[in-house]
Amino acid sequence: MNVEVTLRHIDNPPLNFKSYIEDKIAGLGKYGTVIDKVSAIASDEHSHDLNKRYRMELVVRSRGQEFVAKSDGPNLMVATDTVMERISKQIVKHKERRRERH
Repeated sequence: MNVEVTLRHIDNPPLNFKSYIEDKIAGLGKYGTVIDKVSAIASDEHSHDLNKRYRMELVVRSRGQEFVAKSDGPNLMVATDTVMERISKQIVKHKERRRERH
């Protein structure tokens, strides 16, 4: 699995942020989906609303299928957790649809 992490406009990321994302992405394997590539883009939006200052976007490519989720949060960890929940729901829903067809 190829994991690509991009930080935009973030001067001081948390020390273990990349490994935190990689650990979360490794958890997607429990759904039985083969993941080819993951692109994680974290950015500081410089918003005046402190609850939506950081944005996290996750693109997961799996056997020709692409799952995309975005999330905002007060810090990078919260935004990452929220985007992982959203991408997990998409993967589960996709697997359920595939089961119904076959």
